Amino acid sequence: MDRQRRLIRGTYNVFRHREKPELYCAVRQDKPVPGFLEGACWAYSHTLQDMAAVPVEFRPVAAEDATRQLGFYVFHAFSRPERWRSAA
Repeated sequence: MDRQRRLIRGTYNVFRHREKPELYCAVRQDKPVPGFLEGACWAYSHTLQDMAAVPVEFRPVAAEDATRQLGFYVFHAFSRPERWRSAA
């Protein structure tokens, strides 16, 4: 199994910024939700399970590294979640 396919596995809870709707924060389900996401600025958007559909802007390797080190991954996506492409 190559490194890229291994890293896109897992389940992420995705939060969307209320005032900047192109700004997202992904948190692996096995990590605690950072306190800044529980405030009024962010709202739960959806769950990405096994990365079945991700935005083009989502970088799986960066997400893995960021969630391992910081516990979350912030990214911009200009398309709506229902239009995100399949990672397969």
